[in-house]
Amino acid sequence: MTTPAAAPSDATTCRYPGCEEPPGTPAGPGRPPAYCDDLGHNAVTAFRERKRLEAQARGETPQQPDDLERPVTMSQARGTELLRSAEQLAERVIAEMGRMLGELRTVTDPDAAAAEVTAD
Repeated sequence: MTTPAAAPSDATTCRYPGCEEPPGTPAGPGRPPAYCDDLGHNAVTAFRERKRLEAQARGETPQQPDDLERPVTMSQARGTELLRSAEQLAERVIAEMGRMLGELRTVTDPDAAAAEVTAD
């Protein structure tokens, strides 16, 4: 579970993960900077680093940078594929449940039990 990031105007340190530097100096009107003066610390690189750290904490291999160039689009594509897989899994589960129900009906059928006892 991720925690919501502080609003840039409330930032006392750079929003890049692990950076303790103060945000840069405002260059004019508008929202104050959320990242320090390091050119490598920006919204894109911070997003990538957070995802890398999250994957590392889960013991997974981080996503390739190509996946992080368009995170919403890529997540939508992966979500569509996961939904398709879930639908296929649900169909298999439904089929298996039908077979299991048939077996349970046989197990609880007194006529089936009587036929087995008689056959021995």
